[in-house]
Amino acid sequence: MLIRCVKADREKLQKMKDFLSVNNIDFTGDSPDEVYRIRYDAKLYKQSRKPLLIVATILFLLSMSGLNINKNAPFYASDLIKDAGLSSAVSDRYMDTVIDTLPSSEQAGMEVSEYNNMLSDIQNAIQNSSAIDSIAKKYTDALTKGLRDGKTFDEINIDIDEELTTLAAIAYNGITESKDYSDTQKDMITLALVLDKESAQKAINNYASGIYDEMQYRTSGLAGIYQTVTSKTFYVMMILLLALSLILLILFSLPLSVSRIYLPALFIIYGGLEYVAFNVLLNRAAMLLSNRFLGRTASLNLTYANTDLISYASLGVVLAIIMNIAYRKMKRKAEK
Repeated sequence: MLIRCVKADREKLQKMKDFLSVNNIDFTGDSPDEVYRIRYDAKLYKQSRKPLLIVATILFLLSMSGLNINKNAPFYASDLIKDAGLSSAVSDRYMDTVIDTLPSSEQAGMEVSEYNNMLSDIQNAIQNSSAIDSIAKKYTDALTKGLRDGKTFDEINIDIDEELTTLAAIAYNGITESKDYSDTQKDMITLALVLDKESAQKAINNYASGIYDEMQYRTSGLAGIYQTVTSKTFYVMMILLLALSLILLILFSLPLSVSRIYLPALFIIYGGLEYVAFNVLLNRAAMLLSNRFLGRTASLNLTYANTDLISYASLGVVLAIIMNIAYRKMKRKAEK
């Protein structure tokens, strides 16, 4: 292509020469306006580089999957342990104390059905509390580290005193809100729940040690993988890989006229793939693996995958709007 140019200052002329030399364009003059129009045209409609596009797309999917695993693996693992029996082990221990401490329904002046509903509400509040989630996460992290390092269960130290205090408070509130008790009775209930923290810790340890013994000689390698994919180093690596894929997609492999559609669609497609993978494939695998390694069947909490689908779809829409605005601005400049 031959371009004749006139009236250019030195700075614009140098920019023009740099651009033309990179794009193998011959020139015989020095007018920047036509060159700048060509530069915008090149960004908008340059030829796609398919090999680079394939590599960038693969890097994008791998990095997004890695980030998703890094973010959600601790939640999925702790949910599996909680669903497999930790939640009921804790609540059952506390309910034994609650029942032993409380006066009977007749002594409390309550109907039997009302009394039973109160006990059911307390148990549900304990099982669904954030303290149970925190306990499950602490045990998941400690058990996987112990498996990786070849420790016995007795060598693992897990501090859940704060969570047990929270559970005692939940049980106490559930009791006192359902019936007006005397100060003496309230003191007795409080004392029983506080003293029961030690037995609750033992109940949790008995449950966890049973899981640990079953897994110790079969999944130490899996525990090492878990520790790796949930580490900060792995997270940073995935962020860098994602940044590289986005740079390749936006700047080098596609013209803006295509990337403004391709990249937002990629986020939406990934969200859909993750949704299908977790709702169908991984949930089935989790049930089989938990039954084999934990001796109990547990399923994944699909809230995370469902939330991610909405997040990635929303991100895709926002990205499409931003990139289309940029495309229109550059197109107007190219047409001047």
